[in-house]
Amino acid sequence: MYYDKLFKLMEWTVEKIESNRSRIELMLEKIDAASEADIDHAVEHVTSNFDFSIPGVPTLVGVLVEDFIDSIHARLDHKYVIAVNYPILPSVTLGLNYAQKRTNADIYIFASTLNSINVLGNIFDKYTRVLEVGELVGQAAGRAHCAQYQAEAGLFELGILPVPDQVIVSGWFCDQAAEADEMLSRIFGFEPLYLEGVMDWTWEENLDERIVHYDANSIKRVFNRIEELTGLVANAEDTNKGWQYFGTLANATVNLLDMNAKASRQIFSHADISLVYWSMFVAADLKHEEKVLGAVEKVIKAATERVEKGEGILPENSPKIYLGMRTICDVKNLKIIEEAGLHVTHIFMDAFTKYELMPPIIENPTPEIQATEFFFKRPGLSNAGNLYQYEADSMKQYNCDGAILSYLFNCRPWSLGAVMGKDYIEKTINKPVMIMEADFYDSRLYSPEQQKTRVESFAEVLKLNKEMEMMGFAE
Repeated sequence: MYYDKLFKLMEWTVEKIESNRSRIELMLEKIDAASEADIDHAVEHVTSNFDFSIPGVPTLVGVLVEDFIDSIHARLDHKYVIAVNYPILPSVTLGLNYAQKRTNADIYIFASTLNSINVLGNIFDKYTRVLEVGELVGQAAGRAHCAQYQAEAGLFELGILPVPDQVIVSGWFCDQAAEADEMLSRIFGFEPLYLEGVMDWTWEENLDERIVHYDANSIKRVFNRIEELTGLVANAEDTNKGWQYFGTLANATVNLLDMNAKASRQIFSHADISLVYWSMFVAADLKHEEKVLGAVEKVIKAATERVEKGEGILPENSPKIYLGMRTICDVKNLKIIEEAGLHVTHIFMDAFTKYELMPPIIENPTPEIQATEFFFKRPGLSNAGNLYQYEADSMKQYNCDGAILSYLFNCRPWSLGAVMGKDYIEKTINKPVMIMEADFYDSRLYSPEQQKTRVESFAEVLKLNKEMEMMGFAE
């Protein structure tokens, strides 16, 4: 069939493609990609975004697509459907997936919107229609709602994703999620289950144990409601397994990024590194658990070999930068930065800080408390000032020559942070900072051509600074 070439690229076997033809074809029909021209474009698009010669990359891309196909069929395959929206705590919600796996309950729990945005944007290039439809369903631009929720509305309205019975909504970091899903629940008829977070504390002070217990109890309330509705009970072993799986992928992401940041040249494009990161945040369908872990191990092994051989995608000793965003729907801005000759050490909140590495403050924590305390220590999830301190500290840690921070159009928590972060970094560590327009979930809001021109100019400044610095050392 005309689409076989795309799935073979993702290392699907002939037998697997054959047994999944009806599921593949329904997916292609739903996303308006059911023609040879669409598939040819998808092959060209995905291979320009990701390096399929890196061991593990084809598998990780294939898992994202298979999860997407399964999510489209969720209502056909299962009695109950539960969606988990980002920003969320995967370490917590994965306990539900392990409970489902253990009991074989007829329930599908999936990271619906985030993975759909990724697959439609970076693989099939069929994302814009979803946003346009979502804007017609109460999520018009200017409502100060994240474009993720324009996408959620569009995915439901177009029938690409089934409307779930319940949506687990994160109010931990972003009030937009709760506001948007409350409205969409009234339009589409699902029940929103809210996780509450009170995360404003400063790193210089002791962590407020009362707040940690409060937030941990909100997790329990969500689990209790799911038990009430479906009979699914996640016990301590389930939640611990969820935490361990998330932790394994999180540590793999941090180790890969640390290796790349310390290398004399950038090892892989961050588009490829982001596949490991995305596996951590959309880890929902546990039937791919061993496959994902095996693929991540291959990526790290390939990275290690490149470091040992001194290989990479950029010249040695290119200027290093911290990048303050990771666009989910379109990796092209990553490519623009890398093609300008800038070595991106890490992105957003990738590196672990000294606070996250501190011993637990609460002794003998439950899995909910353990997860809550960990996320309280994340920069930017606790206090805006902590984020700027983290950015400056990590830039010093990796000897960065500058930073690119992002003004995120549709994100209240991050829309102003770039301006304050620029001021803080330039004053505290005297490194140049560029602010670049971007959005996690909507690439229509900025021009790649304009980005390219500005990034190339900034890169020239950093290269000149680095040359002058090296000449000074030589003297």
